[in-house]
Amino acid sequence: LFNMSSSIAARVSVEVPDAELAATGSRYDYAPARDGAGAISASGTVVGPTPLDGLSSPFEVEIAPYAATVVLVDSVTN
Repeated sequence: LFNMSSSIAARVSVEVPDAELAATGSRYDYAPARDGAGAISASGTVVGPTPLDGLSSPFEVEIAPYAATVVLVDSVTN
C-alpha cells in the first residue's frame, strides 16, 4: 500500500473478497528520511515487523505521509 501525499496520513480500507483471513498478521513500513523542513533528505529504513490483530475483511490501515506499507496476514488453519 502506498500513500503518495507528502503531508497527510491516509487511512485505507483493505478488502479481500471471498477469502477467510486470519485475525493476526504483521506489517512493515517504509518512509524516506526528512529534514526539518519536511523535504526528503535520505533513504529511509524499513520498520517491522509490527504485529497486527483483530483482522477481518475489510480491515483498516493507517499509512504515514509519502510511505509504503506491506501487510502480511497469517495463514488460516482449519
